[in-house]
Formats: sequence, structure tokens, C-alpha cells
Amino acid sequence: MKKIYFAYVVVFFGLGLSTSVAQTSKAIEKTDFSGTWILIPEKSRFSNRGRNVLANYTMQISVNGEAVKIHTNYIIDNHRVEEEQILYLDGRGETRQFPVAAANGSFERKSKTKWAKGKIIRTWSEKEFFGWSDGRQEYRLTDDKNELIFELSQKLFGPEPISEQLVFRRER
Repeated sequence: MKKIYFAYVVVFFGLGLSTSVAQTSKAIEKTDFSGTWILIPEKSRFSNRGRNVLANYTMQISVNGEAVKIHTNYIIDNHRVEEEQILYLDGRGETRQFPVAAANGSFERKSKTKWAKGKIIRTWSEKEFFGWSDGRQEYRLTDDKNELIFELSQKLFGPEPISEQLVFRRER
């Protein structure tokens, strides 16, 4: 009887230890995106909508546990835009209101963000003037960790979805 009990203890302890090691390994997989990132226009692929975002595009990212804070700063059509958002990687999701001066109102974006194999992946639905659109963003680093690749795809109401790949270099 003692041998059977001992065997159970060993098996359960082993399972607990392997689960703990697996969770630690999973935590190690999370890539640190923290830093200031500067757009490299010549390495980037823009949609027709994004061609005017070339000027002075920077992204500052800080990671604190399951929260990723992203501050963007760029010029579009000769107007400076600064945005800040917090993405939650624990599945709670995010909701943002975007002001739309032309419509004297705003639209809403509901998103979910997660870690996946060293990447940050965000999917969303966005209520706009004519209904809902869906989108996806992916943040990943190159193997040398010196470039951040930001991919955006969004299905809108026009004939072509938006598809962009912006490449940023880490500021030293």
C-alpha cells in the first residue's frame, strides 16, 4: 500500500513540476517589445490609405505584466497625430472610442489581444458609419530583435481590404 501511495505522490509531484516548468517556459516565450521604434519607410509596405503616414512615425512600447502600452506619434496629411492605447494580454479585451469630427460623433472599437509564439496579436470589430468592420494587427520582432514588424489587415466596406506591413528599427 505504501508503494502505491508513494507512486501517486511521485506522479502528482512530477505532473506539478512539469506544469510549473511548462508555465515558466511559456513566460520565457513572451518577447519584450519595450523601447522606442522608428519607421523604416523603404522596408515598409503601405496600403493606399497609409501612403501619407511616412513622416516621423515613432512607436514607444512598454510592457508591464499583461499590459502593453503603445504610444504612437506620426504625421498624416501634414497633421501631427499622437495616440496612446493599452492592450491587455490576459483576454479581458479593450474598448476604445474614436472621435470623428466630420460626423460630430465617434465610433467604437472592441478588441482582444493575446500572446502567440513570441508575437502580440490583436483582433477587433469596429463600429463605423455604415456598420461593423473587422481587423487584425500583429507585432513581431526579427530574429536579431532590432526590427519590429507591424502587420495590419482590415476588411472595410470598399472593394479592397487594407493590408499593410510597417517595419520599425529599434532606437539605440
